[in-house]
Amino acid sequence: MKYCKKCVYPDTKPGLGFDENGVCDACNYIKLKDEINWEERRKELKQILEKFKSTDGKRYDCIIPISGGKDSHYQTYVIKEEFGLNPLVVNFHPHDFTDVGRKNIENLKKIGVDCIEFSANPETYNKLSKFGLLELGDFEWPEHIGIFTVPVQVAIAYKVPLIVWGENSQ
Repeated sequence: MKYCKKCVYPDTKPGLGFDENGVCDACNYIKLKDEINWEERRKELKQILEKFKSTDGKRYDCIIPISGGKDSHYQTYVIKEEFGLNPLVVNFHPHDFTDVGRKNIENLKKIGVDCIEFSANPETYNKLSKFGLLELGDFEWPEHIGIFTVPVQVAIAYKVPLIVWGENSQ
């Protein structure tokens, strides 16, 4: 197994690359943050979001996959409160859901965000975890596939035109 020389992240994450110095893509990407015109990026995001904002408020404008962690919680807050969209959040339950994660989801509900929560049959989840660990080196593989497939299924079922993903760079 190979580890990033800066952050010690393992190479078991699918798609993660390393440069010639053994530094992962995420660590290299963080250097680019200083070169980004954040004001311009915010304008671009607003233009994109405006295309999907409902005029009558009777439908969901977007799906936001959430983990219960700080990043997806903040992302949902910004989309709802700063950009004025009506998001539907989708959570794929891990089997080790934390109290903080649960409270974060409850906080989103308190500000008027609807949430669909999906949990897998424990027997199936455990089989997938074992497969992920033995074949891919990732026992959380069921969570990873769940958080990337369930929101798409919900978007199709509810006819929601946009999924707002927030994911760390590779």
